[in-house]
Amino acid sequence: MLLTVCLSNYNHCAYLEKRISTLLAGMPTNSELLITDDGSTDNSVSVLKALAQKDARIDIRINPENRGVISNVNEMLARAQGKYISFVAADDMHEPEFYKKLLNLTEKHPGYGVYCSDFAMYKTDTTGGRYVYQSLLPNAKEVQLIPAKLVPKLCREQAFWIPGHASIFETELVREFTRFEQKLEHHCDFLINNGCALKRGVVFLPEYLSAWRLDGTNYSDQDKASQKKVELSVMQLLYLHENTHLLTLFRRSHLLRGFIKSNLPHFCARPKYWSLLFHLLTRSFINRSKIFLKKLTRNKTWKQKKNNKAGHAILKEQKSSLNLTK
Repeated sequence: MLLTVCLSNYNHCAYLEKRISTLLAGMPTNSELLITDDGSTDNSVSVLKALAQKDARIDIRINPENRGVISNVNEMLARAQGKYISFVAADDMHEPEFYKKLLNLTEKHPGYGVYCSDFAMYKTDTTGGRYVYQSLLPNAKEVQLIPAKLVPKLCREQAFWIPGHASIFETELVREFTRFEQKLEHHCDFLINNGCALKRGVVFLPEYLSAWRLDGTNYSDQDKASQKKVELSVMQLLYLHENTHLLTLFRRSHLLRGFIKSNLPHFCARPKYWSLLFHLLTRSFINRSKIFLKKLTRNKTWKQKKNNKAGHAILKEQKSSLNLTK
């Protein structure tokens, strides 16, 4: 089987029919759509059962009670049969050609860990909704083949990262991480998504093919205290002995700088994090120095050009005055 799409649902009945129809329209025949309903109290189960009767690619599991999205995703990962895997939310949006275009890249450029595209954010409020477009690589005009050794540099210099809903992954590579960690909550996919890219590289398509719905009720919407708790859990997990290699990759990429910045007193007070702090500060100083030198070089070049123009103008005036004298 070529592709497994995993979707966990809880009370998103309003989106399901259109959402699933769009996903199926773009999926190849040799694929499966695994759906877990997590104890929904709306009409989700009836809608899902009706859709499953129309398409054999749909495989539904219904939880009698709410177990949480991470538990559902781990269960779907365990039974996935596709060579590639995709994790999507019931309330997000994808263009019908999303899977077709990314799967074409897997055929043309096999061996990479992640195949991803640009995405938009659909922000809703009392006045309605609007799309906000965010490019992962603003200067990219065509498909980018990014080998694993170049991913850390790209993350450092261009703040590149891997959005799960805009990507497909090699299934066996995801399984190397064993599972999505429950204690990492909304950051449970941060290590796996970016870890796959750091280990095996990325093929990036600069097209907007999906949208992430932001309406204030998302799983990732948490207060600052909860955010910090999760960020500290990510760091603790990376510092386990079995994750030494992964920690090295993340340290080179600077993907942890946001966590460090928001929890700086905590990390400064713990010696085991000092080498990471020193590395980030050193790299930051080097990068800022490079930027400063580039600006300085530009200013010198600009001044030289300006002086040359001024010199040419003076010579012209002198020549014209000589001609008048003659």
